[in-house]
Amino acid sequence: MADSRAAAGQFVGRTDQLASISSCVQDADAGRPWVVWVEGDAGSGKSALLRQATSSLPGGFQVIRGQADELATDVPFELLSQLGSAHTGAPFVVGMDLLRSWSLLQDQGPVAVIIEDLHWADTASHQALLTAINRLDEDRVVVLVTSRPGVDGGWERLRFDEGKCCRVGMEPLSATEIGTLSGLVGVTLTRAQSERLREHTRGHPLYVRMLLAELTPAQLQAPEGALPAPRSLASITVATLAEQPEPARELAFALAVVNQPLLILVAGDIAGIDEVTEAFESLLAINLVRWHPDGEESSIEFAHPLFRAAIYEDLSPTRRRDLHRAAARYLGGVAALAHRVWAATGPDSELFGELIDTARQELESGAPALAARSLLWASSVSPEPERGEQSLLRAAQLLLRDNQVARVVALSERIETCRDSDLRSLVLGLLDWQLGRASEAERRWLGITSTARSEPAEQDTLVNALIELGNLYAIQGRAEEAIEVSARAMALPLDDAKERLAWNARALGEGMLHGAPAGLQCLAARLPLDPEFVSGADVDLLVTRGILGFYAGLTNAAAADMRGAINLARKGSVSAQLPRSHLQLSVLLVNLGSWDEALLNARTALSLVTEAHQVWIEAQVFAALATVHAYRGQWELAEENIRQATDAASRLDTSEAVFTARIARAALARARNHP
Repeated sequence: MADSRAAAGQFVGRTDQLASISSCVQDADAGRPWVVWVEGDAGSGKSALLRQATSSLPGGFQVIRGQADELATDVPFELLSQLGSAHTGAPFVVGMDLLRSWSLLQDQGPVAVIIEDLHWADTASHQALLTAINRLDEDRVVVLVTSRPGVDGGWERLRFDEGKCCRVGMEPLSATEIGTLSGLVGVTLTRAQSERLREHTRGHPLYVRMLLAELTPAQLQAPEGALPAPRSLASITVATLAEQPEPARELAFALAVVNQPLLILVAGDIAGIDEVTEAFESLLAINLVRWHPDGEESSIEFAHPLFRAAIYEDLSPTRRRDLHRAAARYLGGVAALAHRVWAATGPDSELFGELIDTARQELESGAPALAARSLLWASSVSPEPERGEQSLLRAAQLLLRDNQVARVVALSERIETCRDSDLRSLVLGLLDWQLGRASEAERRWLGITSTARSEPAEQDTLVNALIELGNLYAIQGRAEEAIEVSARAMALPLDDAKERLAWNARALGEGMLHGAPAGLQCLAARLPLDPEFVSGADVDLLVTRGILGFYAGLTNAAAADMRGAINLARKGSVSAQLPRSHLQLSVLLVNLGSWDEALLNARTALSLVTEAHQVWIEAQVFAALATVHAYRGQWELAEENIRQATDAASRLDTSEAVFTARIARAALARARNHP
């Protein structure tokens, strides 16, 4: 067999991609920031390309690195913590903090931010990163990202903005590149032989390297058509491992089950082997693993996730179970719980109880996504089907609260098969709402509110349904219904967060039914007059007061409320209405004649709406942008924003979206002197 170790650290080809990255780096050095988006399937060479590009950075570049972890997709700001931000709280605040840290670094030179495996990043990191990146202006910053196809999290608008993002695809290796790579392992291939190997592997870089390691020079150089029958990368990985000594195989099995870097001795203990160093060296010799020497201790992991996946999938169910149990004994905390779940072969009352307790603690600490993960695990080991379904539904509810709509869409089949219940209707209604299906959401929530509920859990679901209906009716301009359902909610036991939401719907309803001053009067006893004295917890009520102030003609007071809400958010208050604050402030500033600041706030609102997937005010944001452009005589920009506002309004069909789009068109006509 050819010796692939000679080529393991070598880089071949990708000249066009490297040239594109180099151009973006030069621009960033001159004060024009770029995002370089390197996209490709697993094993396509994304990380190798990034390493090559990073090694060629001009002197003076400050390099920040972060790598998303498959096992930490639910840990808030796990990725951001690697990139220079120590803050937690609202993603907007954390993103702005990250932007400030990059700004300070530029005093020492241009900055290269390296982000690997973005597809595994947690939701909070996605949103905070977008906040920071969207606000790069004349910064000397280049952000280099690797991701598999299909990443969501609000990146689509940025990825397709050719003025900000350079997309680099990972094309298959060419026959010429394969010939060069084979030469590095001491095998000379003709053009025809290289082309045959390219067709055999479809140019997949990792597959090519594996075949160069597996086949003999005679097989690689044999006449046309003499290559062995095609085998998958997974089967080659498994076959290569099968040729190793038993301790090496057991070590690989343990690493596959644990799926995280491990100290060599810990890996050996989990695998149950004594000769761990020799076993590790066997795996290192075939490029299956890599290690990270660190003083007296060294951690090891697979050289590529595809190797781990192939070996894990090949393990028998009993071997997986035994290794998961061993991992649970050696690893602590949530990791041990996870391995106990994966080792479970049926219901487990004790484990179920521990997971429910863990979820409660995670929720109390402000980590809904982690609590959702624990609840999902609990649903798989529940001793009773009904409790398992409740755990699943609670998990979905928390994921939607964390804006992880795609995760819940993936769970929707399981949710649909749950027995009919108020909680099921609440969750499916929340999903409908997030996907813009307002009538379906209303139908489901109305079904919950049709009769009174007495049990605490039932009352909590009823309160949630009433509050969601209040929000829906307020957005749709259905004032009497908004007042009625919010009053019903306020007559029930409410925690502080739900009490604020009920007040919000009631005030908006009063404002729509009896005029904005009536809505303001509703909030007069609830909020201090001076926005500086409003608590961070009441930030969303302050936004509502600003909206009502706008409609009451109290322009300066409304602008002060919106500025106050934005300041509270910047100090760390979590506000679902932050995009609305910037949107409404933009409209107010137009009336005050501050068009530059109005445009800045409208653009900020658009980026926040995109980052937080707030489809319900997308039309209003485009309408605000259109109005500013119209008053500045930028007709084409105004027309395009009006088109986008009208499209968004037609998808949602809410009164606010429709009339704001029409008002923007009227503003353009007025600016053009077409009464």
